Amino acid sequence: MSEIVRIRGSSWGTLFDCAYKWEGTYILGMTKPSSGRAHLGTSIHRSTAEIDIRRMEGHPMTFEEANDVFIDAMDNPEHDVDWKHDNLAIQDAKYIGTCLNDHYLKDWSPRFNFLAIEKEINDLDIETDEGVTIRLTGKMDRSRIITNLQSECLERGLDSAKMKISSRKGILDIKTGKAAVQKGVAKTKGHAAQLAVYELLEEEQSGEPCTAPAEILGMQTSTKPKIALGSIENPKRLMLGDDQNEGMISMAAKMLKSGLFTPNPTSMLCDERYCARYESCIYHG
Repeated sequence: MSEIVRIRGSSWGTLFDCAYKWEGTYILGMTKPSSGRAHLGTSIHRSTAEIDIRRMEGHPMTFEEANDVFIDAMDNPEHDVDWKHDNLAIQDAKYIGTCLNDHYLKDWSPRFNFLAIEKEINDLDIETDEGVTIRLTGKMDRSRIITNLQSECLERGLDSAKMKISSRKGILDIKTGKAAVQKGVAKTKGHAAQLAVYELLEEEQSGEPCTAPAEILGMQTSTKPKIALGSIENPKRLMLGDDQNEGMISMAAKMLKSGLFTPNPTSMLCDERYCARYESCIYHG
């Protein structure tokens, strides 16, 4: 029987950025308190999910209702939060989140045709030639399943609800951060692997392909909050590979088989603020 290794969709970037850090977090169970900005992102995800769920049910939320959900999430974190981590005051975080919440409620949520919000789906086991079975995790946390060509319509200034276009299913994922929007477009770099996992999981459970571009809705949590959309064409190619390129799943299997998790001292996240293994790591120099 092959070894089974569980990999969260959101952790693939870390695995290939600094495998040593990934091993510390996901194999050894090392943790750090959440940063204030990360907690802000978690709270925004909670409130925007409620906004979309209520709209799907035919009972749209008011701004006051949506803001109450956001503030409740901010005031009642599920994990420890280190507010000194990135020099963000709680009141400033609440102001930023309130602005983004209002903008999303009025201007962004109504643009999308949602099929599901944060859908629970089954794990997917992928057997590899290395004798390692990679188990992709089953919850598409923070993501949405949408229909229609959202990006193409938005770029052309068209209303997708009025367009006579064939309905195609795709994944929309919300990403927050100080640099989540760059030059008026959501930052998509580094997110393709996660969205590819979500596509694979959804296709396996539903039996229907995800053929629309994957979407990133970037929510910038700087002092100038803003929201923008970006798209990723065929992210599954990154994970599965093609005739000329090996996929990341195959590469990960070789790494897991060898048990060699190499460090990356040049990683942007090689810092005691981001890595639970930093203090015991001898490789960052």
